[in-house]
Amino acid sequence: MAVDEALAESCRTGASGPTLRLYGWDRPSISLGYFQRAHEVVDLDRCRDGKVPVVRRTTGGRAVHHHHEVTYSVVAPIPHPLFPPTIRGTYEVVARALAAGLAALGLRVECHPRDPEQPRRGIGTPLCFDSTSRYELTLGGKKVIGSAQRRWKTAFLQHGSILLAHDPAEAAPWFHGAPSDSESITGLNANEHGLTPDDFHRALITAWEHTLGIRLLPGSLSPEETAAVAETSPSRDLTVTVVV
Repeated sequence: MAVDEALAESCRTGASGPTLRLYGWDRPSISLGYFQRAHEVVDLDRCRDGKVPVVRRTTGGRAVHHHHEVTYSVVAPIPHPLFPPTIRGTYEVVARALAAGLAALGLRVECHPRDPEQPRRGIGTPLCFDSTSRYELTLGGKKVIGSAQRRWKTAFLQHGSILLAHDPAEAAPWFHGAPSDSESITGLNANEHGLTPDDFHRALITAWEHTLGIRLLPGSLSPEETAAVAETSPSRDLTVTVVV
């Protein structure tokens, strides 16, 4: 989360350009939406005893239990020729690129623009995957990606979780009021596809290039970005590769 925030800050100030980052989590962890109150959402004592880290995102939305997933983030200046100037338009472009990557792996997901007149799913639950989102991607009618976005005057950050496997009973014990089962969510490997995170990384990179008509080049954090992350997370060694 600190890396995503550092990349967004660099983009806001003009120190860096558009960046696509693909990553994962080395242990089950929880990220909270920017406006959520931790003690109302998670059982902090149980998380502490179970060594489940709890962090806060710079984006809004609801909590996510991160484990069996590929996580993506994208930052870009506002305005930028690849992205419309609205939050809805940006979600649509990102969803189109993600869907193309999954389609290349034989996963035929569907994209559903959220109808503002339609009641939102998941009222009362603290979890992101129990609620609807803009340009939601589903597989067999079940949600497989949860995304959140934050916009400033000069840049935006969107990041999200792409579920490889989903077990609601694994996440529920750490939250207040979370269901222990859900028929509206699934993982992309639910039908024994056996795809690895590297498979998704390669497919997503190719799809972003083809969908947006760009070429992605490997990159790394600048010294300023590395220092900003270290200030937020001083106890962790950091090795990060991004694609720009």
